[in-house]
Amino acid sequence: MTADHAIPPMDSTALAAEIFRRDRARVRNLAIVTIGLWIMAGLLIPSVFMPLGAKVVKTFDDMNQAAASGQTLTANEVLAATGPLLQYTIKVTAISFFFAISAAILASITSIALALTIRRSTLRQVSANLAEISEQLRQLKAGT
Repeated sequence: MTADHAIPPMDSTALAAEIFRRDRARVRNLAIVTIGLWIMAGLLIPSVFMPLGAKVVKTFDDMNQAAASGQTLTANEVLAATGPLLQYTIKVTAISFFFAISAAILASITSIALALTIRRSTLRQVSANLAEISEQLRQLKAGT
C-alpha cells in the first residue's frame, strides 16, 4: 500500500459504532424480508382459494338455476360443467401449494438468518463492551 491509499486510523469506538450501525441495518432488512415472506405465505392460500371457491359456487348456482327452471340436466351436461372446473381446481391447488410451500421455506430460512444475525450482533456488542471495560481497568491499574 502506498501512502496515498493508506487507510486512515480509526479509534475502536468509531469502528465499533460503524459495525453496530451496519448490524442494525442488516437486522432491519432481514426483519422486513422475513415479515413480508411470512405474510405472503399466510395470505397466498386464501387469496387463491377464495376466488376459486366463488367460481365453484357460481358454476353450481348456474346448474341449480337450470334445474329449478324445469330443465333436466343430463350426466353429460353436469360433466361438461364440472369437468373443466375440476381440472382448473387441481391446477390451481397444485400451483398455489407450490408457491405457499416455497414462501414458507424462504420465510423459515430468513427467520433463521435473522436469528443468527441478531446473535452475532449481540456477541459483537458484548465483545466491544468487554474490551472497553478491559481498557478502563488497564487505565485504572496504570493510574495507581
